[in-house]
Amino acid sequence: MEGVLMSERYDPADFPILTELEDEFARLVAERLEEDARPTPAPALVPAAAPVRRRRRGAEHLRTGRRIARRAALVGALIGVVGASALAAKSVVSSRPSPNASVVLRTDHARGATLRRYHGRLCLDITYSGGVATHCTRAPDRPDAVAALSALTPSGRVVAGVTGGGVAQVKVNADGHAATVATRAAGAGDTRWFATTLPTEPDRRRPTAAVLAPLPDGRPVADCSLGTAASCHAAMARAGTLTGPAVNKP
Repeated sequence: MEGVLMSERYDPADFPILTELEDEFARLVAERLEEDARPTPAPALVPAAAPVRRRRRGAEHLRTGRRIARRAALVGALIGVVGASALAAKSVVSSRPSPNASVVLRTDHARGATLRRYHGRLCLDITYSGGVATHCTRAPDRPDAVAALSALTPSGRVVAGVTGGGVAQVKVNADGHAATVATRAAGAGDTRWFATTLPTEPDRRRPTAAVLAPLPDGRPVADCSLGTAASCHAAMARAGTLTGPAVNKP
């Protein structure tokens, strides 16, 4: 689900009621300032009852000022409420996602694997008993390219990856086991992705790096997200990529 942008400013032209409320607020303030600016006439010589009238006139001015202040506060509050509502409404219906939002593209619930787009990159997530393993990479630059991530889960070793559009299947070899898995559309151009599970040996102390071969034709690569540096070196030797970079090398 695409994120909702709550920081976008709304266009006043889309909401004419805001302009009307602002004009009303400005008019009330101008009226009050005009009354305060009028010169006060000199008091006439009148009988002793005059102070009572002055007090009454002052009380009337005070009530008028309070009434204007209350109306101004009400208008200001309405402007804020309507403005916030307008912004929220525009944000909810906006279809433009943030370029830096994390967007889930595909999920393999059975294996706990997820493919998402984040900051223009493709990220693989594998949920396991200790947390979540994550590997982010650029979209494949070749039709036969492959990038992978491995993690140990209670059900076995989960291997997930992204490939170029020319890869129909991927053969995965790790810890003496092999599996061939079909790729699926990743929802990001011609990129494809896959996820599979390999069994693990209970007596094996630690897993080793894996070798992945894209099919029908492609250059094998090493997945060094699990295993020691020595096992990564051995996987790169089997893949024939000792002179090149290993995929997801720690």
